[in-house]
Amino acid sequence: MVKDATLVRALEKVATTLGVEVRWERGAFQGGRCTLGGQDIIILNRRLPTETHLRVLALAIDPAALDSVPMRPAIRNAARQLIEKMSA
Repeated sequence: MVKDATLVRALEKVATTLGVEVRWERGAFQGGRCTLGGQDIIILNRRLPTETHLRVLALAIDPAALDSVPMRPAIRNAARQLIEKMSA
């Protein structure tokens, strides 16, 4: 079983490889993907639990993008399952 924190780091790596900046901020928000000054950004609220970070990242990343980043097969499978679950 892949730990949630490991999966968050893997999805963050996928996003940055695709040119999407990932920011960890504090505030009264859940997080999500947006465009600021022409730059795609995923904002994660550092005060929220890891499960929320996973949900935000899974909703913001295309499952096909997982193949563009080298990672262990177990992590790739867990990430793909999470993204597919969130997009259903």
